[in-house]
Amino acid sequence: MCESAIVLIIFNRPENTKKILEQIFIAKPAKLYIIADAARENEKEELELTIKCKELIDKIQWKCEVKKNYALQNMGCGLRISSGLDWVFSNEDSAIILEDDCVPAQSFFTFCDQMLHKYKNTTSIYHISGTRWNEEKQTDEDYLFSRYAHVWGWATWKRAWQQYDYSLSKWPEAKKLENYKLVFQSENEYIFWNSKFQKMFLAENKSTWDYQWQFTIAINQGLCVTPAKNLINNIGIDGTHLNIKTGTSSFYFNRKVDEQFTVTKHPEILTYDNVYDKYHFRKHFYNSTAKKIKKKLIAIFKKLNLFFSF
Repeated sequence: MCESAIVLIIFNRPENTKKILEQIFIAKPAKLYIIADAARENEKEELELTIKCKELIDKIQWKCEVKKNYALQNMGCGLRISSGLDWVFSNEDSAIILEDDCVPAQSFFTFCDQMLHKYKNTTSIYHISGTRWNEEKQTDEDYLFSRYAHVWGWATWKRAWQQYDYSLSKWPEAKKLENYKLVFQSENEYIFWNSKFQKMFLAENKSTWDYQWQFTIAINQGLCVTPAKNLINNIGIDGTHLNIKTGTSSFYFNRKVDEQFTVTKHPEILTYDNVYDKYHFRKHFYNSTAKKIKKKLIAIFKKLNLFFSF
């Protein structure tokens, strides 16, 4: 049985929601929080799908306290999830969070329970990830501390979420601070994240919430617990929220999870794993951006070639 409260964020994907609920049923938490956005205006088909998702929640059969926070009108991903988590942490000191496309291994719940308990009073630790990227870069311990807060299945504490800055109001001053600059290991890394935070700061309608969470962790030099094995399989390639180009799905989606994962060896020092983070940034963030730029340039050159061929 999962000891922690679980949060499930749903919207318009009943088939995905059903798969997540099947895993939550096995874990049988005593408390389940549901955050749901409303259908977009004049989207009749989407309205029907959101109703189907909520009907699945009403069919929960195990003994469980279910709390619901359903938006009356569409709020969008950024505001709906962030405001929903504000509500959760007004009731709980810690929680495990899943979106409707993140299928967890049962070992994920055990891992989160263990880490939430072990580090509940360690204020330098902000985040527990369920997703492990770049598993080829292994360490001797069963988890490490990273700068990066991956949110495909994660957990945190009220003490950390209370510092969340949805509007990035602290960004103009924070970017000038030496402590903020010291979080990053290279000029490329510093420029990469500055561009992300600046773009989100300037956006009037913020379409997401996770860059703000990464910013909150960065300005506080927070640590993110990251397992040695992957514990989450993202099945969100159906395109409801994402526009995934052909060729990327094999890396990001339908990844294997380690159902047998357990923690027996803990890191001895509470500090960033700089070796892993340097490798991870280059392979996961920077390399991904470089590939996108390369594709755009190829498309431009193809158009130019077509133009000049006449």
